Amino acid sequence: MESNLGLDVLRRAALHGILMPRAEAMFLLAAASEPEGVTTLSSILETDPDKYARIAAAAALGRVHGSNSEDQLLRLVLREEPVVQKQIFASLARVGTPRALFAADAAAEYPDEQVADAARFAATVIAHRYNIPGHDWLTAHEEKGMQLAEKNARSAAIERVSPSEQRGLASALQSEPFGLEYSRLRSVILECAGKAQIVTLSAESVPSAALLERKFVAGAVLTKNIETEQYSISHVILSSSNGSGGVRILAPRTSGRGGLVGTGRMENGRLRFELRSLPRPGAAAISVTGILEDSELKLNVLSGRERMGARVPAAG
Repeated sequence: MESNLGLDVLRRAALHGILMPRAEAMFLLAAASEPEGVTTLSSILETDPDKYARIAAAAALGRVHGSNSEDQLLRLVLREEPVVQKQIFASLARVGTPRALFAADAAAEYPDEQVADAARFAATVIAHRYNIPGHDWLTAHEEKGMQLAEKNARSAAIERVSPSEQRGLASALQSEPFGLEYSRLRSVILECAGKAQIVTLSAESVPSAALLERKFVAGAVLTKNIETEQYSISHVILSSSNGSGGVRILAPRTSGRGGLVGTGRMENGRLRFELRSLPRPGAAAISVTGILEDSELKLNVLSGRERMGARVPAAG
C-alpha cells in the first residue's frame, strides 16, 4: 500500500478520519516507517477512547520494524481490554524480540481464550525466529491431527507462481514482517478448500539440512483476497529438530487457533514431510505431503471430511 500524501496529512487522517478512513491512514503511516508516525500510532493506542481505533493502531504498529513499535506494544498490552490485547500479541508475533516473551508467556495462561491463543502464537513464533529453547506453547497445547476419509478426499490444484504473483507475494511478506525472506524457487500456488493460496519457504531454510540444526520460521501460507486480489499471511510455518534426525513442523494459523502439524525426515538430500490439520469447528480435514529440495518444493494436498474415530498423533 503506497501513498503520495504527506506525513502530516496522514497523521491528521489517522487521528481524525480526515480524507480517508482512520485505519487506512494508520497502515499508510506504518508503511512510511517514520518516527513521527510511530508516535502518532502509539498515542492512538494509548489514549483513543474508540477500541476499534486502538485495535487498528496496534495492527499498524505490528507492521513497523524496529524497537520503538515493540516498546509501545509491550508498554500498553497489560492495560488493555482483551479484544485489543489479542491484536497486540498478534503484532508482537510479527515484530517482537525475545523481550516480548515474558509478557506472551504470562498471557498464554489468561482465562480469555482468544488472548491466550494470540499470546501462545506470539511466544512460539518469537522463540522460533530467534532459535530460543522452550516457549513452545503451540506444541504443548496441540491436539491430534485429523485423518481424511480417503473416499471423499479432493486433490488441490497446484501450479507454479507467476511473475505477477511473485510481486504480490513479495509485497505481502514485506508488509507482514515475520522475519521471512521471499524465495522464488520455494513457492507454489494452490487452490484448496475454495481459496487461492501460496505456500512459500524462506531462503534462510536453504539448504534443507539446515532445518535439522535449529528452530526456524521456515515459511508461510498466504491467502488471496478475491475482492482486492492482495495476499495476507494466514499460516506461519515453524520447524525444529525433533532430536532423532527428523523435523517437527507446525503451521499455526496467525489467529493462534488451528493449523497443521506433522513431521519431516531427510532422505538423500531431500526433506520428505507430512502434515495434517488440527481440529477446528466446521473446518475440512487437510492432508499435505511433500518433498523439499534445494531448488524446488513439491506438494500434494488433499482435503475432505474427517474419518470418524481416527486421529493421528501430533508430531513428537
